[in-house]
Amino acid sequence: MEGRLPLGSACLDRKRSSFVVWSPGAERVDLRIVSPRTRTVRLKREATGYHHAILEGIHPGALYVYRLDGLIERPDPASRYQPHGPRGPSCVIDSRFAWKDRRWCGLPLADYILYEGRHCAVPFGERIVGLNSLRDFGATALRVTLEGPSLPLRSSLPYSVPASLGGPAELRRLVDACHQRGLAVMLALPLFQQSIEGDPLVPFGPYFAGQGPDRHLNLDGPHSDDVRRYFTECTVRWFREFHVDTLDVGNIDGLVDLSPTSLLEELAGITRAEADSIGRPLHLVAHSRRNDPRLIRGREDGGIGLDALWNPDFELALQGVLTRKKIHPSFNAGSPQVLKKAYLEGFVFSGEFSASHGRRHGRSSRNISGDRFLVRCPRLDDAGKKDRAAMEVQQLIGAALLLSPFVPLLSAEGAKDDSEFNSSLRLYHHGLISLRKELRFIGLLDKQCMGALCYDEERILLIRFWNDEEDLIVFFHFDTKAARVSLPFPSGAWALRFDSADRRWAGPGSALPARISGDGGDVSLSLAPLSCAVYLRQHGG
Repeated sequence: MEGRLPLGSACLDRKRSSFVVWSPGAERVDLRIVSPRTRTVRLKREATGYHHAILEGIHPGALYVYRLDGLIERPDPASRYQPHGPRGPSCVIDSRFAWKDRRWCGLPLADYILYEGRHCAVPFGERIVGLNSLRDFGATALRVTLEGPSLPLRSSLPYSVPASLGGPAELRRLVDACHQRGLAVMLALPLFQQSIEGDPLVPFGPYFAGQGPDRHLNLDGPHSDDVRRYFTECTVRWFREFHVDTLDVGNIDGLVDLSPTSLLEELAGITRAEADSIGRPLHLVAHSRRNDPRLIRGREDGGIGLDALWNPDFELALQGVLTRKKIHPSFNAGSPQVLKKAYLEGFVFSGEFSASHGRRHGRSSRNISGDRFLVRCPRLDDAGKKDRAAMEVQQLIGAALLLSPFVPLLSAEGAKDDSEFNSSLRLYHHGLISLRKELRFIGLLDKQCMGALCYDEERILLIRFWNDEEDLIVFFHFDTKAARVSLPFPSGAWALRFDSADRRWAGPGSALPARISGDGGDVSLSLAPLSCAVYLRQHGG
């Protein structure tokens, strides 16, 4: 091949397009152009199993398929665009775009406050109109999924942007518009998720090993270098051609990879190299239930080097304390103790017996920084309710996320209208976001400088953060009844910075003192049901 052409189709200039596909088992691969004018070209076969051609007269918008050994026709496994769905012909696109985000410097993951809209099926171009409101709300990053109507993620091609969402051009417009408004973009892409049937990769080569339920991607066997290339090029493409800031590659627990340098480690290294090349932060995150801190430990410390993991343990712990369900063998049902461990460590299961796994599960993540964990709202059975009790629950969840040392995701799921309930909740979240930014600016909300106390009977969790200049106390009251309790306050002058019971948040009114002179002992406080409050002490104050 001339140099190293990219997989799939690519417009080299206004006159020429290249086509590259890996199919080592096929003796012959024909490129069949089906629109606008039919044309069939036999691709040149290399000993490595790659088939390729550089052709003139193939312009953006041309539709094509690959014919393998004259028998079957399939779309390009590295297709950039499938205008007629995942089983239809692939489309040649022009990746050039007049980017206007040259001043965009990116964000460290620790500064992300993620937001995910409720309408994943809304075309990308139509989402641009709401970006100013999102920025004013206080979010710093938009999470985008490649999910469209009648296009399940399980049947999509990982290089492709769904036509129902506007295709590649509209996704670029959205990313560009986000960057011009100071918003980062996280693209959620189930990179390793296999189709239930008719996987588009199967006819082309040994992308998989094993049979039946043991089938998995071939990442360490014969031909695995070429399988890995498929995924490394895909990862780089999203960063390079679409300017996304963070790539969420989805579930990684099904990967079987015994190679000395795993594919995940290779992808993490490629992401770092690309970030260094363009001079702004790029991040690679994933989903895993293995509770293995090595996945997010730096490569220099013997880890894989992913930038962060979604932490379902935090979501489960918060759900458990709100619904009084038992989720950990060491803690009582509904106890805030399990949430305390989630705050202090990240992973709740860190080597204890897990009934759902039938064995000991996980490993401690106590020494892993908070920005290596992504957290989101738990799913509750009564999420659709709009009464005062539902408001208190949603407010408490928002506070638990936004006052945590982790990277939070707020979702508009369930907010189906502009009702007073949703308007009040949005105003409340805006206030919490402003507080989070202020606290992070002065160096608080650091997982390595925090402690926690739990009061099981009162169902109270007290979190304390500190640095050389300030101390912060956050307490969560999870009981549905108001309570009079005594909580410890170290010596100094403490100022009330936030109370979810305040009337401005549609609460019953705060009963907490605006200032407390702590002497190291307990202070009696009246706590509203399902509430959160924050006190700040400045040293010398």
